[in-house]
Amino acid sequence: YGESKPVTVGNACPIFDRWHNRTVLLFMRNMHTMFVTFSGDEGALWTAPRNISASAQRPASSDENWSLVYTGPPGGLQSKSGRLICPCHHAHVNNARAGGTDASFMVYSDDFGQTWHYGEDVTSAGFSGENQAVQIDDNEGTILTSLRVNGAWNGSYHVNRTHLFSRSLDGGMSWQPAFAAVPNFPEVNCEGSLISQRIAGRQRLLFSGILGGGIGALESEQEPRTAMVVRTSEDAGRTWSSVTPVWAGPADYSSLVVLASGRVGLFYTRNTSNENVFVILPDFAVDI
Repeated sequence: YGESKPVTVGNACPIFDRWHNRTVLLFMRNMHTMFVTFSGDEGALWTAPRNISASAQRPASSDENWSLVYTGPPGGLQSKSGRLICPCHHAHVNNARAGGTDASFMVYSDDFGQTWHYGEDVTSAGFSGENQAVQIDDNEGTILTSLRVNGAWNGSYHVNRTHLFSRSLDGGMSWQPAFAAVPNFPEVNCEGSLISQRIAGRQRLLFSGILGGGIGALESEQEPRTAMVVRTSEDAGRTWSSVTPVWAGPADYSSLVVLASGRVGLFYTRNTSNENVFVILPDFAVDI
């Protein structure tokens, strides 16, 4: 980037463009400048990153709650119409501490990544953050987003959190009121992964995330992140009655993927050594 001082490049959000058989990758520089790059050979080579901040986010000079902007993780989606959608959030104060002002939103492109736009916030500031999205199999083309949500701050970390969801009927441009699934599952203030899988003509949603903890990553003494699980929903995210343990020890970020075989793979971080592991989930992921 032509700079002598260190910069942070992260929050990668890959989207597979099945219309052009290529990967579209959005990412952030120093949590306020958004870039896009493309690969047509499964990630071996990439185009020169292009700055899309002017159209993909609101200037921090006009709204301080856009001082920090994050794409993903772990990835975005392409809707049935071809729209590319990247879940994002923005803030002035990150929700990992008191007074968090995070709000979720979507960045989208209707010309396969050439131009980008941003939609409305999913919730008011402070009530959502890192999020994921899938398209629901219905007649409306509904987009469902899963929201990492703040709770009350007790002086060390957030408490009394509940994971929330919201639906969009216009491809991520605007959102219905957020809702809690049934039964509620706790928000642990850690990244998760949400994907859609079709089996025997029906849609199943899968969500991976930790079972407990939250702030401070794996080695935190205050609220250590613990236990990777996968939850499933058979009714478009309304209920999540099935919880399958994957790893009982320390765990952190994760990413789900439907493999060519139809099985589901899970890439996640575990143990205080930050070990990265890929596993193929058991048959629960293919049995209805």
